[in-house]
Amino acid sequence: MEAKVKISFRNKYTHNLHLAGEIIEVSKERYEEIEKVREGILEPLEPVPEETQEENQEETPEAKSYTKSELKKMNVEELKKLAEEKGVSAEGKKDEIIERLVELEENDAQ
Repeated sequence: MEAKVKISFRNKYTHNLHLAGEIIEVSKERYEEIEKVREGILEPLEPVPEETQEENQEETPEAKSYTKSELKKMNVEELKKLAEEKGVSAEGKKDEIIERLVELEENDAQ
């Protein structure tokens, strides 16, 4: 089944970081296991018709805009993953990664 991540979490089996807004594939059993840990982490999704799936692919993490204050609330792992997804360097300290992401947002806005 597909589920939308509502609260960022790290998968204890794969150690993958799943960010809020991401769509992931999970078994019904795994979904229930995650929800037992903390309710509201995932939101189950109904199967989406193929035409709508193509439209939703445009709403990738690269397309989402973040404010500097939103970025500051993220941990370093989340920032690094976001930086890689947006095609900027994920190297350096948290503030350096945030600055690169903010610069990218400002350039994209122009």
